[in-house]
Amino acid sequence: MEVPDVPEWARVELESYLSRLSDQRGLSPHTIEAYRRDLTQFLDYCDREGLGTIAAPDRRVARGYLAFLDIIGYSRTTTSRKASSVRAFYGDAVTRGLVSANPFDGVSTPKLRKPLPHVMPARSMAAAIEAIDTSDPAGLRDRALIETLYATGLRVSELASLRTQDTGRDTVTVKGKGGKF
Repeated sequence: MEVPDVPEWARVELESYLSRLSDQRGLSPHTIEAYRRDLTQFLDYCDREGLGTIAAPDRRVARGYLAFLDIIGYSRTTTSRKASSVRAFYGDAVTRGLVSANPFDGVSTPKLRKPLPHVMPARSMAAAIEAIDTSDPAGLRDRALIETLYATGLRVSELASLRTQDTGRDTVTVKGKGGKF
């Protein structure tokens, strides 16, 4: 779908938001352009619905927009991303006092399929571990790291953050994703 023009009634708020994303959050120009496309498309939809301010959309409009995206054939992933862009824009607008409520709060987006990760076959993993030269300290370290990753299912970042005091005789204490132990 071609990117429509930004309705005049939304231009200042949109440009201000995109500037904040760029300046304060340091998002890449490609990400800023993706936000611009997503938000412009939603604002154009609102304009076509006869709404003339960023405060006008409500949950009914948000649901209608998601249905519109489905009808014109966007994938679940794209629809979800577009809804996320608009939800973030309105979250910022609520914080700044420009609107009283986020029209996308409480509006569910399409459920995304999460494929299972691909794993290395055990035979290949064993061959890779055996191929590590353990005749020097670096090789011993590398083998210990790979075996620990394989045996525990740790993320690389979790393994990299381990300290000597995190290990015991038979245990390892790991601070995982979200700071959870």
